[in-house]
Amino acid sequence: MYPEMTFFRLMRKMRVFSPIIIFTFTTVVFIMGIWGYYLEHEGKPDFNAWGAIYAVISMFLMESVEPPYIANWQLVVAKYLAAMLLGYGIFITISRYLYTTWVAFKIKTFYRQHIIILGAGKIGSTIAAELLQAGELVVIMDNDPQNEHLMHLQSLGGLVVVGSALEENDLFKIGIDKARLCVVVLGNDETNLEATNLLTQLNQQGKFKEHLKVHVNVNDWYNITFLKDYLDTYTKTENFDIDTFDTDYNVAQYIFDKFSPVQKVTYQKIIDQTSGKLQKIQSSDNAIAIVGFNAAAENFVVECIILSHVPGLRNLKILLIEKDVEQYVKQLHFKFPFIADYLDIIPVELSDENFYSEQFTNPTFLSYIKVLSHAYVFGTHDAYLLGLASRFRQFLYAMIGDVKQVDIVVCLPENSKVMSLIDPAPTDDKKDHLFETLQKEFSVHVIQQISDTCTKSKLIDSAGVITSLAKTVNYFYAIKYEFEWLLDEVDRKIYQNLGLEDKLEKIFLAMRFKTANPTQELENAILGEMSRSLQKPQAELVKTFGIDTKWNQLSDIKQDSNRYVARHLEVKVNFLQRVGHTDFTKEVIEGYLKVLAPIEHKRWNSEKLSFKFRYGAFPKDKHLRKMLKETLKIHDQIITYEALDKEMEDKDLNMFLLIPVMQSAKEAILAR
Repeated sequence: MYPEMTFFRLMRKMRVFSPIIIFTFTTVVFIMGIWGYYLEHEGKPDFNAWGAIYAVISMFLMESVEPPYIANWQLVVAKYLAAMLLGYGIFITISRYLYTTWVAFKIKTFYRQHIIILGAGKIGSTIAAELLQAGELVVIMDNDPQNEHLMHLQSLGGLVVVGSALEENDLFKIGIDKARLCVVVLGNDETNLEATNLLTQLNQQGKFKEHLKVHVNVNDWYNITFLKDYLDTYTKTENFDIDTFDTDYNVAQYIFDKFSPVQKVTYQKIIDQTSGKLQKIQSSDNAIAIVGFNAAAENFVVECIILSHVPGLRNLKILLIEKDVEQYVKQLHFKFPFIADYLDIIPVELSDENFYSEQFTNPTFLSYIKVLSHAYVFGTHDAYLLGLASRFRQFLYAMIGDVKQVDIVVCLPENSKVMSLIDPAPTDDKKDHLFETLQKEFSVHVIQQISDTCTKSKLIDSAGVITSLAKTVNYFYAIKYEFEWLLDEVDRKIYQNLGLEDKLEKIFLAMRFKTANPTQELENAILGEMSRSLQKPQAELVKTFGIDTKWNQLSDIKQDSNRYVARHLEVKVNFLQRVGHTDFTKEVIEGYLKVLAPIEHKRWNSEKLSFKFRYGAFPKDKHLRKMLKETLKIHDQIITYEALDKEMEDKDLNMFLLIPVMQSAKEAILAR
């Protein structure tokens, strides 16, 4: 057991019982003191109640340090208890000071490159616990000494500090100037942003000794989109970077990737009878149901707008089932006026929670049920959602006679204590946990919004699968369009004369990875060739041409854009497998380029529109063009695939040549 944990446990117990101890002792002192003085002065003219009360108060002030005069035992008890109460207060004060001093000394002396969690609520404690279990050095600061999570985090080896994230002195006490990562989860957007603003000010004052990455929890949709547009522009420096995260956005992504609405789509190749060549791809009809609507559901719809595009170009159909459903459909069209170009939203009024109403049995609705692949249940109350999912499963069985044909995914907000009554670790080996039973017997999958998404791999690790694939995508385009212009004039001539761009592209596309760190393998291969050709040390080249260097130069919104490319890989791979391919060679990919490229451009268009870009022609002035693109969010390629110029068409085609490389990288990471 950690020494500070033992001390913290003692102090916590003392804080819990202190009010009781102080009230009891004070009451006894006053009763005994007044009683004692009454007995001592009984019958004498100098006794009065106010004088007795003053005399008792004087006991707490220790006006006399001599042993109490034994006039009666009541006064002795009162004086000794008063002295003990004063001593207890002094002990508590000194103990807190000593503990705070010890923690400050420990952090100052031994902590560097550690992780700081500001806020030990549900999200903060979940992240901190996983980090501690992974062996990370973690400091947790919360302003509530009674926080129920603090003791558990201490038992895992975390260093817990009671303080305010809005006070500069408290931040330096926990080593903010030496930390490598700070996660801000204080409870609401306003407080989180206030703390982050303080961190930004400290960075501007040059107070940080290490590179500090800040993850700040922001939940309001408009706050998020505004910060994604401007945060990096005005806060990012060489040693300071801020990223936002949102549990509704995270869980929507998690659910889409784990239970993709288009993973069950099938494809048919239409062959030209005359030439024998592939004419087009026809995809099966596909529908999903979203039962209930909240912020997580809205984010899930956005994921569908951007990632549900498959060969065949059929829009995904979404049965939106909710009370007063029309208001939510209007809300979606208000935020995303282009939504009808990418999704077919079918509103269904939820007039009863048992799915008995007429709208659930009319022929039109039942025709959608026949092609339903998934149902996603969202809401604000854990127990209600599980019950709703169960009743929707009843309804589906009654309609189609199968309990597993349609996967039901329930997103629990984790806001109800009732779920803690269900033991997550069954004592009987033969007994499954409720969530496992639901999944095994009824294909009902339960996703916990915080526990499953606020994790080390999702928020902290830079080597996660999706981020690694996104870095790979960005690196490919950096090689093709940036490397040459990052060289000085002499090296650029060598680069051009040796045809180095083509060499690097061939090396890149031929990569098949053997380790769990494919980005490092890729960087070594590319920079190794550049080092030999340009006669420069690889260690020098990595500062300008390294894969992480190029990634860190991207804004948050551009990083997200590359992540969407990486996440759509699954759709492309699923398609190739469905049409009979297991080995994704260059020849296989090239055979489907004309089929796949329009899909990628449609996906790219939907992504840009979702991120609030708008079509506009670009001027010739490069500075104005860059300002329009990166600040005003104007882009001249938000057009149909047929209207693309050759350069943009090539970019779409190049994306598919990356499929074998990305799939190899994904398999290498997952195999570790």
